[in-house]
Amino acid sequence: MDKSKLELTPFVTTKSQRDRPRWADAPSYVRTKGRTARTRSMWVKIGVCMVVLTGVILFEVFLINRGSEEEPAVQAAATEDATGTESEDTLGRLRFVQAGGVTSVFKVSQRWNAPVSILAKDKLEDNTLLRLTAEPGSAVQASAAGEVVAVSADDELGPYVRISHGSDLESVYYGLSDITVEAGQPLSPMDTLGKVSAGGTLYVRMRRAGSPIDPEDFIDTSGVS
Repeated sequence: MDKSKLELTPFVTTKSQRDRPRWADAPSYVRTKGRTARTRSMWVKIGVCMVVLTGVILFEVFLINRGSEEEPAVQAAATEDATGTESEDTLGRLRFVQAGGVTSVFKVSQRWNAPVSILAKDKLEDNTLLRLTAEPGSAVQASAAGEVVAVSADDELGPYVRISHGSDLESVYYGLSDITVEAGQPLSPMDTLGKVSAGGTLYVRMRRAGSPIDPEDFIDTSGVS
C-alpha cells in the first residue's frame, strides 16, 4: 500500500458529506452570483429606509413648522376679539357682548331690528336722535340684548328706558308708556319695554363711550322714508 497516498487523501465520512453546505460544492461563479444578489437586496432595503426617513423629515419641516407659524396669528386674533379692541362696525365678524349678567352673540354686520312698526321717521340733533312715528299703544321692543341701566323720565322727551349693550354701547328709548322693565333687568332681543305713548312718537338715542352716535348705524329702518 502506498502510504503517501493514504496520508494525503482527506478522510470524508458520510455524515460530513451530508453536513457540507450545498453552495460549497457549487462553482465559484454561482457563489459569486449569490453574494451579489444578497448585496443588491441589502442596498435596496437601505434605499427604501432612506426614502421613508426623508419623507418624515420633510413632513416635520414643512407641515409642523408651518402650523407653528400660523398659531401665533390665530392666538392674536382670539385675543383681539376677547379684549374688544376691534371696532363693532367690522363686517362679517361675531362678537361677544357682556352686559351685567347677560352675554349675547350677534353678527355686527347684521343690523338690529326696529323697536316698533314704523310709519315714518326723521332724525334730529345732527342725526343723533331718531324720531319714529308709530301707532299709539303699540309694543316697544328692545332692538338688541343688554341690561336695563335706568328707568326714568326726561323733561322734554318723556319717560325712557336706558339699556347697556356692553363695550360702552348704550341705547335709550324715549316717549314710552306702561313701562314693563326695571333697572338691573337683563334683556333679550325683542323683549317688550313698554308701549308707544298717546302721541304716537318714539325717540331713540344711542351713545358709545358716552358720545352720541347715529342710531341708524345699528338699527335697521330701511323701507321707511
